[in-house]
Amino acid sequence: MAPPDEETDGLAPLVEGRPGPGHEQARRRFLESMAAGESSPEAWLQLGQELLECRLFSDSLEALARSVRAEPRQPHAWFLRGAVLAELGMHARAVRAYDRCLEQDPGRFNAWHGRASSLYVLQRFDESLAASETAIAVAPWFAHAWCCKGDCLRRLGRPAEALAAYEQVLLLAPEHRSALNNKGLALKDLGRVGEAQACFETLLALEPRDAGALFNRADCLEANGKTRQALDAYHVFLDAAGPRHAQLAAEVRLRIAVLLQRGRAEAGPG
Repeated sequence: MAPPDEETDGLAPLVEGRPGPGHEQARRRFLESMAAGESSPEAWLQLGQELLECRLFSDSLEALARSVRAEPRQPHAWFLRGAVLAELGMHARAVRAYDRCLEQDPGRFNAWHGRASSLYVLQRFDESLAASETAIAVAPWFAHAWCCKGDCLRRLGRPAEALAAYEQVLLLAPEHRSALNNKGLALKDLGRVGEAQACFETLLALEPRDAGALFNRADCLEANGKTRQALDAYHVFLDAAGPRHAQLAAEVRLRIAVLLQRGRAEAGPG
């Protein structure tokens, strides 16, 4: 059996998350196990899972690597390794880890979903769709797999099918934030702007500061010719936008300027 893969896929550097509760004790046990030369694959697996839960991703990755080196036939260890790699943005390696898991346990629906999610990030949408559908076949109640299926269908230019997938998500989990947002986007793709706006309004009732939903609501208002309301909604978006929305915020400021100029032109002189 080959050792765990070590190459990177260039999508993100190896960066820790914000440590969760209990991280100091987990980190101490990890260092003690390293110093003691721990060889039990079960012990490394348990420690790897604990480190993952504490968001100590690089330590978890090392613990899980030691576990599968000692005993490669551990589907749960490969699944956790895939989850850690995905958290670190190393999605090509995550797919390979999920594949090792599924070779040993083909019915593990969460590994199929993890595989689908990483393939989606890699923009391998056909493969991601196939993995999502396998996850659904194994666990039709698993809302996240339906949502990933919808996302793939949207990317593949199949908004009507995506809409059906999002509606299934919302039957299973009525407050699923991503499904509400992406159902609205699918409705926009289909030209059903009023229904799309209603989706974004529902999401904003749950998450009033969701910048994406605030932008999409304003965009729907503009598309419906409600210029004054759209301007107000764009300003609400700008108030909520954070640093990761900088590019979108710049576009919104340009839209506001265009709408204001159009309004002055329509008002005429005086």
